[in-house]
Amino acid sequence: MFNIAQTGSETLHNLTSLDADYVYSRYRHIPQNINFAIKALIAKSFLDSHNVAYPVSSEQSIKLTEDIAEDAKQFTIHVECIK
Repeated sequence: MFNIAQTGSETLHNLTSLDADYVYSRYRHIPQNINFAIKALIAKSFLDSHNVAYPVSSEQSIKLTEDIAEDAKQFTIHVECIK
């Protein structure tokens, strides 16, 4: 998953989910909409320590929220689950 910073650049987040079977067996509840992310600095340190190349944006100007939303429309879709 990518998050858009105010400069308009994307930041990478590592997402995973809880083990729904385990949570249900223990709490009788099915987890929903739970995401986990790591800080960009941690990801950068990990990649650097393993000599993994990655692109770095030189964009420093601050974008308006409206402009960021307009840019995000190019790669964002709505997914709906209907029973």
